[in-house]
Amino acid sequence: MAPPNYILHTISQGCICRIQECQTSIIIDVYDMTTPENAFGIYSLNRYQDANYVSIGNEGILTGTNLDCWKGNYYCKVYSFDQSENYQEDVTDFGNKLASRIKDTGEEPAIIEKLPPNGLMPKTARFFTKKLRSG
Repeated sequence: MAPPNYILHTISQGCICRIQECQTSIIIDVYDMTTPENAFGIYSLNRYQDANYVSIGNEGILTGTNLDCWKGNYYCKVYSFDQSENYQEDVTDFGNKLASRIKDTGEEPAIIEKLPPNGLMPKTARFFTKKLRSG
């Protein structure tokens, strides 16, 4: 079953695999979100101004040994439960290899550019494709 936030965006299919290396595993999640807007939307839920942004896919966020990125219709996570620097490098390498296999790129939804730039904190816009209910 998809995590709760994922139902705000359409998932066509997903794949999760585990790569075992010695005592630690690296987990790779790939979700086909059907459109670049959906892929950016689920990715955007993790964005914040001071995140460690990396050039993986269209954009990625590296936090310890956790990488979130999006490219084309795909939202991807690559992570390890071992927080050592060696695994941060492995996570980054797997993320780059994964992103290089995705041919389509996609762009941030045009509505993001319509936000007023004065006072807007960079990288804080979230994007939703379904109506949110309050209460």
